[in-house]
Amino acid sequence: METWFIADREAMQGFFGAHFRNAAIPMWPNLEEVPKHTVYDSLEKATADCGPRKYAKGRLSFDLLATVSPAKVEAASPHAKELLERLRNR
Repeated sequence: METWFIADREAMQGFFGAHFRNAAIPMWPNLEEVPKHTVYDSLEKATADCGPRKYAKGRLSFDLLATVSPAKVEAASPHAKELLERLRNR
């Protein structure tokens, strides 16, 4: 799920506000190849100055997920695209 957040940096900026540091998250060419711990570390660094909205697994995950663009996630993640297509075709 955290990889999906990185696919929509605009949503993260809007969610976390002015103290969100987008530059703390590298522009990986293939998000699905980035190790989970690397994604978590990047999110922690990017939100370190966001006060109570600092990213923590579980605490804000679902609120943030609700703001992410499915189209951006699909464009960045072939596995997410496949999942979303299966859900749409049920």
